[in-house]
Amino acid sequence: MMVVRIVALISVAMMVLGLVLGAACAAETAPEGALEPQEHLTVPNPPSSFNAEALSQTQVNLWWTDNSDNEEGFRIYRNGVLVVAVGKSVTSYQDTRLEAATSYSYTVKAYNDAGESYPCSRTVTTLNPRITVTVDRIGVLFDHDPVPLIQDEGEIYVYLAVSDGKSEPRWTRIPSTGAIELNDNETQTIGQQVFSTNSVGNELKIVAIALESDPGWSGMLRQLLVGALIDYLTGVPGLIGNLLTGSISGEEVATELAECPEDDFVGAIEITWTSQQRWGIGSHSDIRNEDFRLWFTIEELS
Repeated sequence: MMVVRIVALISVAMMVLGLVLGAACAAETAPEGALEPQEHLTVPNPPSSFNAEALSQTQVNLWWTDNSDNEEGFRIYRNGVLVVAVGKSVTSYQDTRLEAATSYSYTVKAYNDAGESYPCSRTVTTLNPRITVTVDRIGVLFDHDPVPLIQDEGEIYVYLAVSDGKSEPRWTRIPSTGAIELNDNETQTIGQQVFSTNSVGNELKIVAIALESDPGWSGMLRQLLVGALIDYLTGVPGLIGNLLTGSISGEEVATELAECPEDDFVGAIEITWTSQQRWGIGSHSDIRNEDFRLWFTIEELS
């Protein structure tokens, strides 16, 4: 009996010793200043009301609503590629250095150490480019001089209109008064800008009609009336529109534009480009119709 009691006492003593040693070990290994266990971090709520607006040919503005209080920030992706990460509670971003007339897909996600939220996405297209149209040179194959024994050159004048489907087209007369004297196969430098826009429409059409001025008394009368005629012709409803839509031909319109009955039709050039054809941007050299020749440049501005 005595032996049993001694064994029991020894067992109790060993248990107490183990508890003491365990506590001491824990005190030695626990880091000083250890934090209490934290709540489980969750993925932030996704943003909402995501908007994307093309401000220009090269800039898109983005904005959204923040629906979370535990995000580290927001990640913005363009066409699936990370563009930038903005800070906590930031709800807008301006994306710049883009290409004109280009579609971009944007995605915004809230994020923290637990991961990213569900995405919000929008697609936007930047504005069409700013362009100008400049007539570089005018020429003829045959000068249409009706009285070659009296003078050597034909007296050429041109009416030109540009349409992009947005602004109302108007005729430009080259030269503004008088005529350009040209021999057969002769050209003359013009260098006149005839169209400019801050954002071109989805197509661009150029129509140019050349006529040869009669040198007689009616031609002199034309010189006196040309200002009033230009004002009238550019104000005729539907005349340019019908030509630009192809419902009537350049030669038919030439009879309306001729500044006196004796004026001779030289040629008419009509060309259309779509946005898929980049509006014809570039230099166009020696475009011909009948005896009319035309050089012009469509330039994209930065």
